[in-house]
Amino acid sequence: MRELDLSDNPLITADGLRSLSTLLQSESCCLEVLRLHNMDITDEKASALADALVGNTSLEKLVINEPTSSSGWSAFSRLLCDTSSISNTHCSNHTLTQIHCHGYGEEVPSSVERYLEMNKYQEHVATTKILMHHPVFNMETFFQWKLKFLPVLLAWFHEAMSVLILEELTDGEGYRLPFGYLVGEFLSECDTSKLESLDHVSQACDVLLTRKLSSVYQFVRAMPLLVVDGYCSQDLTRGSRKRKRILQQSGKMSNGRKRSCSF
Repeated sequence: MRELDLSDNPLITADGLRSLSTLLQSESCCLEVLRLHNMDITDEKASALADALVGNTSLEKLVINEPTSSSGWSAFSRLLCDTSSISNTHCSNHTLTQIHCHGYGEEVPSSVERYLEMNKYQEHVATTKILMHHPVFNMETFFQWKLKFLPVLLAWFHEAMSVLILEELTDGEGYRLPFGYLVGEFLSECDTSKLESLDHVSQACDVLLTRKLSSVYQFVRAMPLLVVDGYCSQDLTRGSRKRKRILQQSGKMSNGRKRSCSF
């Protein structure tokens, strides 16, 4: 089922909308369009619908009546980008790209519209949302993996940097998207007053490099002995390999001399 139309059912309650989570959060869900217009979307119903869409990875278009207040729209904003933690931001809804309103105003607030627009860049949107809303990465939760996590951290920053320097993006279906949109959204959340470059990509890379160094510093500061031990052990490993190679070479040379003497 690709499309579900539950319009003209004003008697559907918030609990009824919340019960849709069984369908929407299923791994086998392939629903792409959900129509709920001509219904009284109260703040409670808007919150229930947003909760039902948490974890959904298929729905692209939602047609509803405009929520009765800004609190209802706030629920959709949290759905699209939950900024309470890096993990929650990463697990936000990155699939929904359209909310069509029926009713007074018939406009989606800019705070919600920006995330709907960003979700068109599905391959990179999670990374960009994290960069936008988490200027300081708290690494304490990752200390349990000790220095094993550092390569993962560096790889993530490398991928993030590659997102910011892309010259063109596509929406996954071959359509080119405007260059610089994600970079502009990222910079709009940053304090770029101290950056002199007029090149947005250069500014974004400078900001990202600072965050990368800050995150690595947290590990080095928290586990200095591990860093030193890791470097020393690596140095000792290199030294032992070098000694082994020298001994092997000297052994071959002595064997060669013995064979030449035997003749």
